[in-house]
Amino acid sequence: MIKWLVRKDPLNSIIKILPGLGFYYQGEVEPAREFFEITFLSDKDDPLVLWHYGRVLAAGYHTDQAITILNRCTEKGRFVIARFSQLLSLALQNRKQDVLNAITPDIDCLAKKDWLASLWLAECLSVIGEDVEAMNYLEQAVNLGGINFPFLTKHDRFLTNLWDDPRCRQIVHNVKAKYQAEHESVMHWLEEVDHL
Repeated sequence: MIKWLVRKDPLNSIIKILPGLGFYYQGEVEPAREFFEITFLSDKDDPLVLWHYGRVLAAGYHTDQAITILNRCTEKGRFVIARFSQLLSLALQNRKQDVLNAITPDIDCLAKKDWLASLWLAECLSVIGEDVEAMNYLEQAVNLGGINFPFLTKHDRFLTNLWDDPRCRQIVHNVKAKYQAEHESVMHWLEEVDHL
């Protein structure tokens, strides 16, 4: 499906990054990094590419390079994604108070409506050791539909310090059933699409 979308609309930023996100959310950080590096070299100013490339670099422990890419995204400034780039860059630099100050009411409001925004805030807060707040946002992400159980329990390197916490284990335990039901539904839909 992703290959078909890329062939149909190769210049669409969202479609352009889907293969890399597929790798990343399956825990394949190195193939994701290679994909985003190539994508970045073809368009060094696309905020979506910069944001996701920076995240993947950070997940692969290329912290200095990640900070450089995230700061480049932050400089684009026109997009909300630039604000999240700033937050992750600050977190990777262990600038705890700056991260807390950068979580403004508008960012918090967005996180209350969008599971990805909630997850990204949980990740940034986890990186700086604000575990209670990180789990609040993680729980919010799950309640809003962020139910990729394998990613949350095995692959999200930004949340690893939370995994042993009983509250975190309860949050992800609640995700498992939702994930399995959704996964079965999607697989059934894909089988139907293949027969068209």
